[in-house]
Amino acid sequence: MADISEQSQRAIKQFLGDWWADLTWKAHETVAGAQLPPQTPEQLYDQLLGTTLRQIAAAAEGLLPDDDEVRAEVYEACQQVCEWMWARPGMPAQYYIPDGHNPAGANWWHSPIGRLVMAALVWCRHDEFVTPSEAAKLAGVTPSAVSQWLKRGQAQTYLDPREPNPQRATRLLRSDVERLKMK
Repeated sequence: MADISEQSQRAIKQFLGDWWADLTWKAHETVAGAQLPPQTPEQLYDQLLGTTLRQIAAAAEGLLPDDDEVRAEVYEACQQVCEWMWARPGMPAQYYIPDGHNPAGANWWHSPIGRLVMAALVWCRHDEFVTPSEAAKLAGVTPSAVSQWLKRGQAQTYLDPREPNPQRATRLLRSDVERLKMK
């Protein structure tokens, strides 16, 4: 697997540590006296969820080959993470993935891991992120027209995990811009 950035490695390890602590707490609260074995983020990093998240990060960072089979594998990895996050035990086929418009979803999708998963999903769909100024150029409109699309909810913004400056990380999907350009 491709070498992912230090930033993605830290985000994955932080997520795994928080996830394991939450899982341990839930096990203890659900089954009296239940104890999960202690796991460090470094140990979890080399287990199934860590490997899956590293594959997602590699896709989000553009490190994987542009191949339909690889895209399908990454899409499955994203689905698997979402199932782990939101499926109810015994009902894995029934779950709701919150979007970025509700408070719970905004917390997930704007987290470092959520941004990596979103960027990987965008890559899987043969789409890409564009900056607001790129969106205006692509659509042949002014930047204020793009702002109006966003205010009216005609397009959604995303945070690009590859952008080191969070204040410059706002992106739109090229497919949304193309769709709005036709109107």
